[in-house]
Amino acid sequence: MTLRESIYAALSAGSPPLRVYPGLLPQNPALPAVVYTIVFRHDEEDLAGNDCNLTNAQVQTDCYSTTENEADATAATVRELMRSAADFKTVTLPGGFDEHETDTQLYRVMREFSVWKNAT
Repeated sequence: MTLRESIYAALSAGSPPLRVYPGLLPQNPALPAVVYTIVFRHDEEDLAGNDCNLTNAQVQTDCYSTTENEADATAATVRELMRSAADFKTVTLPGGFDEHETDTQLYRVMREFSVWKNAT
């Protein structure tokens, strides 16, 4: 499974399942919804330049809802799903932000994760 497929599978594993979109929120989505973006990825090498068969990526998640509380709850669910993923390991990165988007009238909670996955 690719890194993108693994992230999608992890975020879709909730009960009830989250609405998950790679890269971009579609127009008029059912809410709440989660968008994930791989900000960067790097295939790790040892000091001799040999492939370690390990990929590290920074993944951004954006949780959208019509209410602030629901966006916060969705972000908490995303964090737990990322932490309990079977196919990769993750660490929540410091930072992130919460905002109200005036053009869409949606609340958004952004969080970032460092994701480590065997490149098999």
